[in-house]
Amino acid sequence: MTIHKMRVALQRLVLLVLLVSDFLQLCTSTPVLAFNNRSSLNLAFMRIGTSRSRLMEAARAAGVTNLVQLKDMICKSELESVDLGLSASHNFLSSGKSEEAVRELLALDNSLDTCMKNFMGDEEEEISTRIHQLRPIFEKIRHSVSSAVDLINRSSRRSGVEPQESKNLEINPRPFQSVGSADQTVVDEVADETLSAMADDDGPRSWGPQEESRSASTNSFSMKHLPLPPAIPSIMDEMMNVDYCSPHVELYGATATIRMDSSCGGKFHSRSKYSSGVFSVRMKPPQGASGASSSFYISSNDEDPDLISFDFIGNHPNRILTSYAVHGKYSGTLQTFSMEFDTTAKLHDYTIKWDAESVIWMVDNRVLRTLRSSSQLQELDSDYPRKPGHVYGYLWDASDMNWAGKINWADGPFEMVYADLRTTSPLAVGQWHPPPAAPDPSAAASGFHHVPVPLQPIVIDYGGSNIDIQDSENHHEFSILFDSLGCGGRIKSLAKYSTGMFSGKVKCADGDTSGLLTSLYISSGEGNPLQDEIDFEFLGDNKGIVQTNFYVNGVGGHEQWIDLGFDCSQGFHTYAIHYNTHSIQWFVDSKLVRTVSRSEQVKLQDSFPVKHMRMYASVWNASGVENGAWTGPWRGDDLPFVAKFSDLTIQSPLP
Repeated sequence: MTIHKMRVALQRLVLLVLLVSDFLQLCTSTPVLAFNNRSSLNLAFMRIGTSRSRLMEAARAAGVTNLVQLKDMICKSELESVDLGLSASHNFLSSGKSEEAVRELLALDNSLDTCMKNFMGDEEEEISTRIHQLRPIFEKIRHSVSSAVDLINRSSRRSGVEPQESKNLEINPRPFQSVGSADQTVVDEVADETLSAMADDDGPRSWGPQEESRSASTNSFSMKHLPLPPAIPSIMDEMMNVDYCSPHVELYGATATIRMDSSCGGKFHSRSKYSSGVFSVRMKPPQGASGASSSFYISSNDEDPDLISFDFIGNHPNRILTSYAVHGKYSGTLQTFSMEFDTTAKLHDYTIKWDAESVIWMVDNRVLRTLRSSSQLQELDSDYPRKPGHVYGYLWDASDMNWAGKINWADGPFEMVYADLRTTSPLAVGQWHPPPAAPDPSAAASGFHHVPVPLQPIVIDYGGSNIDIQDSENHHEFSILFDSLGCGGRIKSLAKYSTGMFSGKVKCADGDTSGLLTSLYISSGEGNPLQDEIDFEFLGDNKGIVQTNFYVNGVGGHEQWIDLGFDCSQGFHTYAIHYNTHSIQWFVDSKLVRTVSRSEQVKLQDSFPVKHMRMYASVWNASGVENGAWTGPWRGDDLPFVAKFSDLTIQSPLP
């Protein structure tokens, strides 16, 4: 094998390791662990609420409009016992009387069993066909009841106290009522909030540009007294070397072009090495080049390289990939952004800022991502790139890697364009800060207050290959696939918001989705043990309800279940969360279905979320939470599942 082919193979292997390791890490580390600390008693409340909503589902399946009419049709005394038993068990559990709650649940289970035995076998009745349709619904109710009993007993064993003392546990029961009823009104106005959005990144190692500016101004290692080095424009044919396929790499003045056909692509690198700096370039990846991968990156290019990169893949022209490596380790460093523009349509500005304190990736002067060093003094930080490196441009055929698509050489040759590369180096901590954010035209047009704007760009947390995004001028829709490999996906907003109206249309996945969880929610930091969070959660084993909940400092237990009156998989419906310093409101199709006020939480000696939030949507297998007691046991007979989201918007601050 020639040296050239060995280098190409090595580069492809490195990129493959980056993507595959990231995929495996994120798909196998499901969010189950983050939810396994839910209170068993809170889940028991949920299963009781689910049973009630399924009684209403049974009435609709029998062709009547309410539970009273169903009782008049069949099993009047038994269904009356079930209805009263569910209410009594909820009240007993709310009062800390676990044993009484269990007795009520066991008694109503016997009543359901009697009803099924007495009526489900009658083939002579005119209504027998409809009655037989109730069997699977009643079986689900019995499963929910059995699950609630198991959860209550499990909670008693865990607490080490008698069930009567379970009221001392940290639980938040909700009134047992039919939520979403006709007496709930549509809200015409929302509270006035004028707090602005704030952008930062998740995790202890990353922060936003505002935080970085404050940190640099107070950091004892800041060197703001030093002048910022000049931005040196690169004369490509004088400052760059071609690595291979020199006929395909054209270096001329301020521009570099790599042309790829079936014979090869190309790569070039700077003659100088840099240990820090601001590296800005205008780029345009090749159009119509499914299967192609192109890059702009900084790499030490040794056996265990440090690397910082922008990458583009041909089958997703709206996506920008950011990643880094430390001593050759790439796992978990990839973050993907779906932009509101086609990266292949024209040149855009891309910037990597890198010094001892942080790495910042920017597009068109907008910060996409920030990575912070854990220590400016530590020369060999195990989680931060520090080795000096060359600047690279690279275009190659990645079609045999599957994730970039399959290339069609009849559409070639393909060209990657780099222009106006400018380098500011070396860079001391505190010398450079991101430019101020551009004014929001929607805010100016509305007299400072924002109007609802689309969720763009979209940050893809994981499962990028399972997320399909389709954008048009007036419509933004995406789907999340849950595949046979057990991987779904999650997206989020780029910025955090201190207040706002977060809205979107959701269509749950078709089929038997027991165990699956589809979510639309806002959170101060997914995966952070101290997150604040406000949720719409669609439970896979009951498509007629949606769970609402909120967390404060990582503590949930505020569940309430909304009877939708429809199957969430049969069409798009609009769900919205209004969040400010005074209250949380949940809306379904513009109808207010739940309100939590801060003042009421204070009276209850309970907490209220106050942190800045991102908007999220996700699909994952939650059947591991309490052994399926939350979303149901996993079956997966109808895989793959596809949940659809449309017209996600954010209004912040509110008028």
